Amino acid sequence: MTWYGSATPEPPRPTADEAADTRGYGEPEAARPRREPSFSATRLWTGGVVTAVIAALLAVVGFLIVGNVLGQSVLGVKPGGDPFAPSMLAYAFSGAVAALLATAVMHLLLVGTPRPLFYFGWIGALCTAILVLIPLGVHTREGGYLTVLPTVIINLIGGIAITAIVRGTAAASLTHRRGLPPVR
Repeated sequence: MTWYGSATPEPPRPTADEAADTRGYGEPEAARPRREPSFSATRLWTGGVVTAVIAALLAVVGFLIVGNVLGQSVLGVKPGGDPFAPSMLAYAFSGAVAALLATAVMHLLLVGTPRPLFYFGWIGALCTAILVLIPLGVHTREGGYLTVLPTVIINLIGGIAITAIVRGTAAASLTHRRGLPPVR
């Protein structure tokens, strides 16, 4: 194959064995330092605490909108499946705990998995789906699904916010260090 009509043919390409030992035309491959990702646990957990505060405040805002503007109550689900009306403080506390648990999961993923942000995105999406589906599974005889819809929306917004903020905090806490030999 020629380049732009040139009459000179391309030089021969090295075989797979030659390519593994050399770079290009017989030059030995220089050992380049590999970048090993690491992270700042301080930055991750500081962001996790701030995320907990944001999640608690989101729960309070959602609780106030549902109660004061829409005139409905947020629904909780007891272990037996019976609905109940949780307090605003309990809902805010649950959001903060969820954010801290998400930060702990992210910390574990950063320590031991090859693609922690990818896996955390999946875990966060599935946990958010569970938080949305649990209230939908509660059958209330009085208002049907319209009574659980505000709770579903609060859980959806809270789950998306926690997942996105913790994932972004983890991405910001990642650093790279040099000095390891390249992987072969």
